[in-house]
Amino acid sequence: MESEPTRTRRREAAVPLVPMLVASVCLAAVTLVFGARAQEKTEEPKSVVTGRAVYGETDRPVRRAKVMLLTVDGRGPEYNGLTNERGEFRIAKVPPGEYIAAVDAPGVISPVSYLSIGEVEETPNLSEVVKHFETISIDGKGARELTVRARMGAAVGGRVTYADGDPAPGLIVHVLRKTGGRYAKTLLGLNVSTLVSARTDDRGVFRVAGLPPGEYVIGVSEAADHDEEGNRREADYTGPLSMLELFGRQLLTTYHPSAWTMKEATVVKVDGGDEREGVDIVIAERATRVVAGLVRGRGDKRPVRRARVVLARRDGESAATDAISMPPLEEMGRPGVWADAQGRWSLKNIPDGAYTLHVRPPESYEDNAESYASANANMNVNMGVNMSGNMNAAPAPRPLRKYTPARIDIEVSGGDLLDVSVELPEGAQISGTVAYEGDNPRPSYGHIFASRADVTPAESRWSGSAGSATFHGDSFTIDGLKAGRYFIHASLPDRGEGMFYVKSLTWRGRDLLREPLEVGDGATVEGVSVVFAGDAPTLRVRAVTDGDKRPARGALVLIAPPETTATAASHPRLFSCTTGNDGTCFVTVAPGDYAVVVMSSRAGSPRPSAEEMARRWAGATRVSLRAGETETVEVVAKGN
Repeated sequence: MESEPTRTRRREAAVPLVPMLVASVCLAAVTLVFGARAQEKTEEPKSVVTGRAVYGETDRPVRRAKVMLLTVDGRGPEYNGLTNERGEFRIAKVPPGEYIAAVDAPGVISPVSYLSIGEVEETPNLSEVVKHFETISIDGKGARELTVRARMGAAVGGRVTYADGDPAPGLIVHVLRKTGGRYAKTLLGLNVSTLVSARTDDRGVFRVAGLPPGEYVIGVSEAADHDEEGNRREADYTGPLSMLELFGRQLLTTYHPSAWTMKEATVVKVDGGDEREGVDIVIAERATRVVAGLVRGRGDKRPVRRARVVLARRDGESAATDAISMPPLEEMGRPGVWADAQGRWSLKNIPDGAYTLHVRPPESYEDNAESYASANANMNVNMGVNMSGNMNAAPAPRPLRKYTPARIDIEVSGGDLLDVSVELPEGAQISGTVAYEGDNPRPSYGHIFASRADVTPAESRWSGSAGSATFHGDSFTIDGLKAGRYFIHASLPDRGEGMFYVKSLTWRGRDLLREPLEVGDGATVEGVSVVFAGDAPTLRVRAVTDGDKRPARGALVLIAPPETTATAASHPRLFSCTTGNDGTCFVTVAPGDYAVVVMSSRAGSPRPSAEEMARRWAGATRVSLRAGETETVEVVAKGN
């Protein structure tokens, strides 16, 4: 009996993983890196995986350690078991699929060692990881026995002192591995021992282990409270004692042997199993300054309260671009502060250097500051009620006109910088109406989303180059948009049979399903019309492997009209689904002609280039869909 395939409503593009970090990095790390996601519960066969974990060099057992099975596409959850005193383990209820088998123990090379911290923003590319770890196939039909070999990594240690020779205890140790011509910060494991060891002890001594062969820059950062005025919020996780400092790039950082920048640091090269001592660091004395200023609106010159101000060192790798702001995980761990009621902010303990100030506006509602939290609470309650289908739920509080993010470059040199003025542009606004055709029951709410046509979907969500609104009636307003060209996306809750689709999306005679809408700086665009119609067609895609035609499990299916595939990454008529264990998935779309491309879930498959994707779309399988009908198409999942 075939398992029920994963069923996914359309999405604008491959959904980026923007994790909700919490104080406990240890508990969240696996979800952050490997993108565990909620999936529909389906009845499917499961296997029991048993075996033994041993050290590859000696075949001795790895005792009391975690054995992990990680999906090779980075989308699925982790399955794990704990070894006993003989290194034996048992992992139950493992669904069919391809997995990376690894041991997570101190000193052992971990899969996360081959990923940069920045990759936790999205579903990671594990093609590099599978080159160094065994991959296994689980069929869900019976037990599977295997031996998992752990490889000991290199270790680097040294002593950190201040200029006067005193030891520097409690400093965070940063390990940056050379990847693709640049040094990126990495984790060396997901276990508590590895995370805790990333600090100097009471003697100023540190030792980091589990390093894969390669070139590294080692640095340490001093804890510093940069908040001059005490404007830290309860939800501000960038305080000096937060474990999230492990992820960020601190300002008071010194690199081996006594360098203020990575470019001046001495590179440490290690091979497998090396033990390198004497990687000492002397913290050079340097003056620190106060940087302060005001955040206000560009047009109205009014102070912007609760704006978020984050300071990042400016170098060749973080050159500013007009449209892009700082990703959420990049912001965490950096010095930042919230502007007060008068829009004023102040940061202390800032060393001389070149910086970029990233300023993000708050979410502002009609009520005053005291009711801000209440407005958010009401919105959460309303969302919960609406999801349960209550047609009488009260609408969320209407947002006021929003500002958009801004960034400016500053130079700190020789003294305090106290008059930094940052002006936030007023955001553009798109509003319109919603109508329905057909006799299907109307949903109680829906969503409107605007994404920039000239940046990736992931960048749109965190850069201020996107906006969204939830509508509860026949009108909507999207606010706080930067100037630019936007695709408009509209969706309704999945209601099963008789689902709605977007029949038309227009503005002044222009078809917004086929072309973006251009908005100016602070402009107001009114009169966008969204029409939903019932009896949406359903496309059933069966993906098979190239050659043996077996079901392609966990493959990403992309569906788009042929004329839009050149801009499919952000187009409102791009649909997607992920195949289940029988290689099939469903997607509900609008009637019309479509091209279908299946991305391989094969272990080690690299992500295709833009040129390769264009070639695939050109040769894609074509299908025509009519209202109310279900069509089936079989597509070969070729290697990426």
